[in-house]
Amino acid sequence: MTDVTIRPMEATDADAVLALYQAGLDGGNASFEITAPTWEAFDAGRLAEHRLVAVDADRQVLGWVAVTPVSSRPVYAGVVEHSIYVAPAAQGRGVGRALLEALIASTEQAGVWTIQSGIFPENTASLALHRAYGFRTVGVRQRVGRHHDRWRDVVLLERRRADPSPIAAFWASAAALTPEQVVATMDDLAGDDAAGLFERASARDYAGREADAEPLYRRALDAGLDDDLRPQALIQLASTLRNLGRAGEAVALLTGAGELPGYEDERTAFLALALIDTGEPERAAALAVRALADHVPHYGRALRAYGTQKASS
Repeated sequence: MTDVTIRPMEATDADAVLALYQAGLDGGNASFEITAPTWEAFDAGRLAEHRLVAVDADRQVLGWVAVTPVSSRPVYAGVVEHSIYVAPAAQGRGVGRALLEALIASTEQAGVWTIQSGIFPENTASLALHRAYGFRTVGVRQRVGRHHDRWRDVVLLERRRADPSPIAAFWASAAALTPEQVVATMDDLAGDDAAGLFERASARDYAGREADAEPLYRRALDAGLDDDLRPQALIQLASTLRNLGRAGEAVALLTGAGELPGYEDERTAFLALALIDTGEPERAAALAVRALADHVPHYGRALRAYGTQKASS
C-alpha cells in the first residue's frame, strides 16, 4: 500500500468525498441514507480535526473517514461516531485499514475515549475491519429502521481508547512466542473468572492444544460471558470440536446456541464446515447460499429460494 497517503480532508476534496459517499450509499449496505448531503451540511456536521482522506500517487481520493460528536453535553465530549467510505475500485488495497489507523491515532491524541459506529450486519467486510482494530459489539438494534422498503438491523460497535491491559499486550505479541510460552504466559495473566477462562482456552486453541481448550471454553460459558465474548466462545468451541473430530457436536452447538449478535455470519461459516465434516455437503451449501443472499445487491430472493429448496430436499 505504498502508493496510498493519508492526509487531512480539505474543502477542495468536496466533490470526490461526496461522490464516494454516494457510491457507498448506492451499494445498499452503508447507511439508511440514500442521498449524500451537500458539502455545507457535511462540513457543518463533522469535526474538522478528525477528517481524513486517502489519496493515491495521482492525488485521486480513494476513501475518507470523519467523525461527528454524539452529544453537545460536556460529559460526552470524548465520544464520537465515525463514518468510513472507500471507493469500490480501491477496496482490498488496505485503504480502509490505513484510514481507520489514522483516525484512531488522531482521536486518541486529542483525548477522545470512545469511537462508536452503527453497521448493517450484512456489511461483513466493515464489521471484520472494525473488529480487527479493537471495536467490540455492544449490541444489535433489531428492525430499527426501514431501508428500501424493508426493516433492517444495526450492529452497534465501539472502541475505547487503547487498552493498556497485559492481556491485550500479550495477544499483540503472541506470534513471537512458542506454543508453550503462549499457554504459560496466559495462565499467569488470566484468572478463573469467565473472561479469564475464555482467554486461557483461546491461548490453548492458539497453541494447537484443542483438547485442553475444550473444558475451559465450557467453564467460561457456564460462568457467564458478556454479550461480546459469548458468541466468540461458542464459535471457537465449535471449531475446537471439529478439530477434535467431533463435528456432530459442533453442529449441535451452533444450531442450538440461540442468537449470536454480530457473529451470525461467522456462525454460518463454521456451521457449514461442520456439516461438510458430518457428510452433509448439500445442507452446508444451502446454508451458505442463503447466508450469501443477504449480502448480494441482486438476485437475493432467488438465492434464498434456492437455498431453502436445497435445504428441504
